[in-house]
Amino acid sequence: MLAGADGRSRRARRRRDLIVGLVAELGGTVSDGAMVGVIRAVDLLVICETKRAAAIRGEPVDLGALAKLENSADRAMRRLNFKRSSPDAPLPWKPSRGRLAASLTQGGAG
Repeated sequence: MLAGADGRSRRARRRRDLIVGLVAELGGTVSDGAMVGVIRAVDLLVICETKRAAAIRGEPVDLGALAKLENSADRAMRRLNFKRSSPDAPLPWKPSRGRLAASLTQGGAG
């Protein structure tokens, strides 16, 4: 848990769900060093999802900064070295349409 963050918010729940999901994708047990990478990647993903949803709702967002954040999140995820079952298998960090739609309709706040 991050200091000063409300663990009950939608973003905090999303963060927790992503961490649990990514650790499961990595085999269920990861070293402390790998967990640092997972948390870093998840934090970037949650920030990107929040900013992207704000932009789609028409709120002012620095799209250049968002692009840099998304590139950083992508690099952080690639460093985790996921083993995909097939080339067509979905990557575990891509948002589902349902989560994106919920984020857009409910303001992405939590």
